[in-house]
Amino acid sequence: MVRWQKPEGRVKRIHSVSVDPEAILEASWDEKTGVAKVPAGDFLLDFNARRLVGILGDFWKVMHREKDYDAIRSAIRKYWAYQGKPVIQAEYLETTADQTVFLRCKVLKTKAEAEKALNLNKVLEDVNDSFGYDRVVVGSDDMHLELQLLVQEHRREVAKGDFLDAGLFMSVDNGVKIAAGVHRLVCTNGLTEPMLLWKGSDYRFDVNGEYLRRATELAGWLVSQHDKVVNNIREISVVLKDYSKPLMNRFWKSWSERIDLGELTWYEVINDMTQSVNSTLSSTRYDVLNVSGKVKRHEEEHKCPVCSAQV
Repeated sequence: MVRWQKPEGRVKRIHSVSVDPEAILEASWDEKTGVAKVPAGDFLLDFNARRLVGILGDFWKVMHREKDYDAIRSAIRKYWAYQGKPVIQAEYLETTADQTVFLRCKVLKTKAEAEKALNLNKVLEDVNDSFGYDRVVVGSDDMHLELQLLVQEHRREVAKGDFLDAGLFMSVDNGVKIAAGVHRLVCTNGLTEPMLLWKGSDYRFDVNGEYLRRATELAGWLVSQHDKVVNNIREISVVLKDYSKPLMNRFWKSWSERIDLGELTWYEVINDMTQSVNSTLSSTRYDVLNVSGKVKRHEEEHKCPVCSAQV
């Protein structure tokens, strides 16, 4: 599950703290959740011990059912004796407003894997030098990180109390992907251009203001969709044909009902789509956050891309 946070200030640095696997094994685990509280530098970390014992498959589940925790610990230690202990790193983000928030806890197989990890503080140093953001939204899970670096000066109001901030979106795992993007304040919804993999070691993304300009234009375009009514269900099926059926099936009934009433707008369609992927930081999320490209293409052509019929 993704943790969404909105700390005050700009990003100052990210602290990476080593966690001792033995401390997790020796801690008291909650019987229902498997969560144990373990020290991580100056912090106390909630770590789900199942992330360590899951390698034992159904065997650990049987031992857990019988509450034979000593046997679980013994089996894990035996496994480590053959395969080596994992490297566990907890990451915390510190802001210029003296806030510290937990980001993620990574379980890496080897020390070499940890040493090859991206230097996030180098990325942040370059970004802070080149992009004048003043608001941060952070999304994280156990392996991925998303930073939305937003500029309040370019805030747009869609409707009373419904605001959009433009900025730069960063997706971080083994590399860095970036896109111009928009964040909706009343929820955690975003909208982006296509994510681009950044190559090289210079992360000064927006020295000339290009990304901010495109993000501001994207915000203006999204505002323009607030009153644009969807004409029929076929129009949606054409525009969104590339998305999976399970995703689209969530909305067909409600969209059809609102189309019959003449009430469904493209802004609401985009909002439904982007809201549906707030629980993941996978590539699926960024494909959906780029839904604006498909709607814009339809605005320009008003044709089915398969048969060229007007829609």
